[in-house]
Amino acid sequence: MIQSPRGRVWLATVLGALIGVSGYAAARRWRSPDPVPRLGPVSSTILTGVYILCSLGPSASYVVETTDGLVLVDTGLDQAATQLKVEMSRLGLDWKAVRAVLLTHAHGDHSGGAEYLHSAAGAKVYAGRGDAAVLKSGGPREAFFSTFYMPDQEPHPTRVDVELVGGESISFGDVRFQALAMPGHTPGSICYLMEKSSQRVLFGGDVITMLAGDGSSHPRGLKPLGTYSAFLPPRYRGDAKTYLASLRKLSAMPVPDLVLPGHPLSDPTPQSPRLTEQQWQAMLGGGIREMETLLARYQADGANFLDGHPGRLLADLYYLGDFEGLAIYAFFVGGKLFLVDAPGGAGLLDYVKARLQELGLPPADPTAVLLTS
Repeated sequence: MIQSPRGRVWLATVLGALIGVSGYAAARRWRSPDPVPRLGPVSSTILTGVYILCSLGPSASYVVETTDGLVLVDTGLDQAATQLKVEMSRLGLDWKAVRAVLLTHAHGDHSGGAEYLHSAAGAKVYAGRGDAAVLKSGGPREAFFSTFYMPDQEPHPTRVDVELVGGESISFGDVRFQALAMPGHTPGSICYLMEKSSQRVLFGGDVITMLAGDGSSHPRGLKPLGTYSAFLPPRYRGDAKTYLASLRKLSAMPVPDLVLPGHPLSDPTPQSPRLTEQQWQAMLGGGIREMETLLARYQADGANFLDGHPGRLLADLYYLGDFEGLAIYAFFVGGKLFLVDAPGGAGLLDYVKARLQELGLPPADPTAVLLTS
């Protein structure tokens, strides 16, 4: 024990210095911004009060804590939200406290659990007006699953409490979201720009599917933007012209502090949600060039001929429409009719004759069917 006055003074000085240093360090920790983790395969905290839910397959969901309860951006595929509840519990979050679900678009891997959360937790569902009708009706199937083969999944109706047209400001306690209409991937695609703790956070849905700062494809061949839908027949609801306008609108914005995509990938390395202005512009620029090329092709060759209506493509080459969900092509050689990729089955011959008549062509029985695979 130090009993001398000089010893006591020395001890007080040392303790004061240590307290001061620890207090300063604590203040530094308190004032410093949240560390920004990479978007890996495990549910985790992105910044204070903002969480990513992984393992919902194949998309991600995000949870935001507000002074008015929890807000979810997308819900994953499971219509019972089972895995979503498990992931929230692992993070110490109560799914019953979800007050709102902000849907980025109608695809089932993003909207599947919304109806359950509406019924079980009383969560209000927000969605883009262009997707509201298919959400409410629960169909058609391709509006929810696009071209992806999901035999174990069935679409179902989802109540939409608020239809968004873009430009709305949505506040939940201390957190504000701005709804940005970004059609193209689907007619009702919405991005949400959130302001929280002085951070501007963009939830990209499938407008921005994953992150690739240089705008290039992922090693697995996946692209950072959900432009694939613009190349599909109209019944899949993608559109190149509106997608191009949406990407130009995003390009005119300053890069958000964080960009949270609908399908963050963790291989070969986890993604960082913080992009530089150069990376932001490179990513969007790749999509803009892609849509410009596609629109030029449509202008030259005819836009979206795979619309279910028969039409002439070249001399003696015809698109007959869709039979059992497959595009049927026909051509004539020496007056003989040949079909391409016709699936066969009952009703095919009557279907072909009816479509030939619609095109003003004489009825004919197929000589052969050519299969591409």
